[in-house]
Amino acid sequence: MSSSPADAVVPVTEDAAREAEEHKQRANQYIKEKKFALAVENYDLAIGVNPNNHVYYGNRALAHIRLENYGSAIADADKCIELNPGYVKAYYRRGGANPA
Repeated sequence: MSSSPADAVVPVTEDAAREAEEHKQRANQYIKEKKFALAVENYDLAIGVNPNNHVYYGNRALAHIRLENYGSAIADADKCIELNPGYVKAYYRRGGANPA
């Protein structure tokens, strides 16, 4: 039996969703400051609290690309696409993780 993204949804409380967003906001600030390792750490925390949000994976993929962690970036882009196949940035990030 194959699993679909709906099968992978984890229940998340409103408080947990708020906490995850706080981690994401900190991570986004670290991206702006070019502190990519700290951004990854905060996206990790956001995903740990709410693994259902595709944006966290897409953003963490960007941080991994900046750190030249291309394998991790591809894995995150793939997870983002799994959660939301219509999220165009995930495909862009996946392409960016395949340097020529």
